[in-house]
Amino acid sequence: MKLYTLCLLLLIASQSCVAQKNKKTTTMKTTERFDVQYYKSIIKEKNSYEGATSAQYVERNGTETYVSFNDDGFVLQEIKPFTYEMIVRNYYKNCIIKSKGKFLCHSSVKIGIWREYDNQGNLIKETDEDKKFEKLRLKPINILRWLEHEGYIDRKTGKGQERFVKQGDAPGISISFSKISAPNAKFEKDSVLWTITITDKGGDITYTWNAKNGELLSKEMFLAIE
Repeated sequence: MKLYTLCLLLLIASQSCVAQKNKKTTTMKTTERFDVQYYKSIIKEKNSYEGATSAQYVERNGTETYVSFNDDGFVLQEIKPFTYEMIVRNYYKNCIIKSKGKFLCHSSVKIGIWREYDNQGNLIKETDEDKKFEKLRLKPINILRWLEHEGYIDRKTGKGQERFVKQGDAPGISISFSKISAPNAKFEKDSVLWTITITDKGGDITYTWNAKNGELLSKEMFLAIE
């Protein structure tokens, strides 16, 4: 009887701890706010016409920045030097942050922890986007290493860093990550793919890999027609 009572008490205590942990997670509040006046002045300074609602510019520390005022809130995107990733923050009209997270450079592939908040600043969802890569041979770091090996980027010098406004004649880079839900002539069902397209004056070269085993599935070239 004593053993049964002890087990029951331990079970209740354990459930209480879990409940407190979950409560803490769901009620975690952020103080992060969008500085309307500061970014209004930036937009005015960076544009030569009245009524502009967005701006692209480079901070003194080299951070590429894009800011936009939209009907439903505000958007702030940043690419810090040598990081090869984009930080994205979306805000409600009341300036409270709505969501934030990171994309792999030159892509819309979500990486790291993404957080979502309600309009009072309470954390309502947290997603570890890196979990989708756990069982794959090719992860985002492998994609960056391939680009570096081929000479398209250099993580030490910042070569090939994504920019909001393209500079010079450096080739364009586009990265995508996808899962094939239905089989087709090229790929089996449930195939997980990494695709990189390199664009320069001569045309496009598209590489596609099997993310599960690292196999290069195809290399397609599309020549530019003048």
